[in-house]
Amino acid sequence: MAKSVMAVTLAGVITAACVAVGSDSINSNSTDINAQNIQTVTAGADSYVADETSQMTGSDAKGAFTTEDLGISASDYTDDEQIAKAADTIANADAQNIVNTQFELIPVEKLAITADTSSENEVMGGRKEYIDNGGAKQSAAVKFAETPMYVYGVDVSKWQGDINWAAAKASGISFAMIKCAGRSTGDGSLYIDPYFVQNIQAAQSVGIQCGVYFFSQATNIVEAYEEACLTVQLCQQYNITYPVAFDWESASDYRVALVPQNQLTMNMIAATFCNTVASYGYTPMVYACKNDLYNTFEPASLSASYKIWMANYYNDYYYTSNIYMFERPLPATSFTYQMWQFGVTNAIPGFNGYVDMDLGFFYYMPTVAATSFQLTVTQKEISTTFGSPVNLLDGVIAVSSAGIDATPFVTYLISDVNGQLVTEDYAYANVGIYAVTYTLTDVDGTTASEQALLYVYPPTGA
Repeated sequence: MAKSVMAVTLAGVITAACVAVGSDSINSNSTDINAQNIQTVTAGADSYVADETSQMTGSDAKGAFTTEDLGISASDYTDDEQIAKAADTIANADAQNIVNTQFELIPVEKLAITADTSSENEVMGGRKEYIDNGGAKQSAAVKFAETPMYVYGVDVSKWQGDINWAAAKASGISFAMIKCAGRSTGDGSLYIDPYFVQNIQAAQSVGIQCGVYFFSQATNIVEAYEEACLTVQLCQQYNITYPVAFDWESASDYRVALVPQNQLTMNMIAATFCNTVASYGYTPMVYACKNDLYNTFEPASLSASYKIWMANYYNDYYYTSNIYMFERPLPATSFTYQMWQFGVTNAIPGFNGYVDMDLGFFYYMPTVAATSFQLTVTQKEISTTFGSPVNLLDGVIAVSSAGIDATPFVTYLISDVNGQLVTEDYAYANVGIYAVTYTLTDVDGTTASEQALLYVYPPTGA
C-alpha cells in the first residue's frame, strides 16, 4: 500500500472520531482507549499484531486526605524532613479524591534552577528504541468540556526553534504539548526550557489548545514533588486546557539508570507529580515509552488513575513525511491510553525540520449555556448567483446535550429538485433551487436534521 503523505491539510479529517472500540472504551466522561478492543484493519505496512503477555495487577487505593495532613508552610521548605513528609503525603493521596485541595508548593526561589544545558539526545521522543516494527478541570475562568474525538497534535521544546504556529494550526494541528522545564540527565539539576514562554504564548494566540510536559529524571518522590512545584508555577499564568504531563524517560546513560526502582515505587513517583498538579486544577498525564510503561511502571493501576501518553513508533512514521491516518491500526496494550506519540515527521507546515507527532483521543470544547440537544438553521432561504460560493453554515447553531458548542460537527448534503444528491461545486455552477439538509449527531448517537433552500440565480446582467 502506498504510504500516506500529508498533502495540504489535516483539518478535513480531525473530527472523524470513529474508533472501533468496545462500548465502554470511549464516552463523554472518560475518553480511555483500550487498544485491545480495537478491531484491527488491514493497512499494508501498518498492519500490527501485538505480542503482549504481561499480566498486570492494580495496587490498593489510598485513603483520602485534607490539607492539614501536610503539616507544613512555606517557611518549612528549608527543612528536608518536612519536604519529604509533604511528598510522602502527596504520593499516597487518592488520585480520585483531590477536590478543593491545593498542595503547598515549594517556591521557585527555593528551587535550584540552572540554565538549560540539555543536549539534543535528551529531546522527548525520536529515539530508536521507541519503534515498534509491527506496523479536566481548568485553572482559568473559561470552561471546557472533554469530548472524545481524534485530533492531531505536536510536542515541542527549544529544539524546534521558532515555529510558525498559524501555519501549523491551518494544517490541522489542534493541540500542542509544550515543554516547560526539565531535570538534567546528568547532575539532576532543574532547568526551564528557554522557549516555553514563546511557544505557549504564540500557540495559544492562534487558537491551538496547549498542555505542558516536564522532562523528568526523578529518582524519588521528593524530586517528583520539586518537579511538580516548578511546573505548576510556570503554568499558572496560562489557560492550560490539555493535560500537564510527567515525562519520565530512561536510557543507559541517564541518571535514572543508576537508581533503579521497582514498579510500584515508580508509580508512587509519578503519583507525586500528578497529584500535585491535579490539586491545582490541571489534568495530570504520564508520558513514557511502551517498554517503560510495561517494565518500569505498573501500568494497570497507573492508567486507572491518570491519563497515559504512550510513545510507540511505527517505521512508516519514524523520520518520514508520513502521517498516521485514522483508519489504521493503533498499538495494542493491556492498559488504557489517551494519547499516542506515533512518529517524527517533517510534513507539518510551520516547522523547520522534524517534529514529534501525537494523536489525541480527546479534545476540549468550549462549553455554552444549554440544557438540551439543539440544531437551529436561522437562514431558511439562502441566495447566491452563478459561480459565487457562500458559507452554508452561516446562521447554523448547534449545541450538544452536554452543553458543548457543536457547530463544527454539523454536516450537510445538497440535493436538486429531483432529490438527487449533488456536490456543492455543482450547485454553484448550475442555476436552480437546491435543498440543503443539515445533520448533527449528539454524543449519545441521537441525530437532528434541519433544511434550508439554496437559490442559485443567473449572473447579474445575464
